[in-house]
Amino acid sequence: MKRSDIDDKVILRYLADHQGEWSMDWDVAKATCADVLVKVFTAKMRNLLKRGLVVSCGCSYRGDWEITDKGLALVGRPRTKPYTGY
Repeated sequence: MKRSDIDDKVILRYLADHQGEWSMDWDVAKATCADVLVKVFTAKMRNLLKRGLVVSCGCSYRGDWEITDKGLALVGRPRTKPYTGY
């Protein structure tokens, strides 16, 4: 499996459903990408980060992922909970 095999919108919809929370790597991976290697998942999340669709604490340890307004727009969801502001 490659990074490009993982659908952006599956991850973004998960994060949209968990607005106002920090979603850890293992939570997002388990909910969206069954049987994916850690390095592939990490590459996917870094790509979403680079594109401005998600934000993270940047520690590269557990993720703390949160969807941005740009990510919400891509999946057609409104902001329902405050953005924590990484």
